[in-house]
Amino acid sequence: MKKSGEVNTGPWEEIDLLKQGDSWVPNLPAKQPNPMAYPISHGNGQTLTESHLAALESLRETATPIQRAIGLAIRALPWLVPWLVICFGILYVLDDPLVPLLVFAGLTAGTIWALNQQEYRHSASGLERHKADLAHDLASQKLADDHSLAEKALDAYIRHLERD
Repeated sequence: MKKSGEVNTGPWEEIDLLKQGDSWVPNLPAKQPNPMAYPISHGNGQTLTESHLAALESLRETATPIQRAIGLAIRALPWLVPWLVICFGILYVLDDPLVPLLVFAGLTAGTIWALNQQEYRHSASGLERHKADLAHDLASQKLADDHSLAEKALDAYIRHLERD
């Protein structure tokens, strides 16, 4: 005995369902956009929550200082070749070895410093520092917004009292 809404799924009924075509296949869910790493936006309603700013326990720095130094030297090599070419050009023009040496030292030191800062910003501790800076900026913005809202409410209240 069949109840209403119940479907008999014997072998013949399954064949009949297959003959009907794709009508029994459920629709695929709508494609969701990929979430941002830090979904901060004023326009689409996404907000930053406490979980976004929580420290990640699984995030650990695994590189030793020696490995970092070797990696930094390898990353600096493509920059050192043009610096050498520039300095040999200066040496050829000036015939003074001190000026190209100082130019090369300055360019190399600046490049190494910039690459080291970039690595520091994108390391595990750099990510945590970014989260702390982001939390500070958001808290400062919230305080400023709250102050502005209170100031506007007070102005509106004073105007309302002046009208009466």
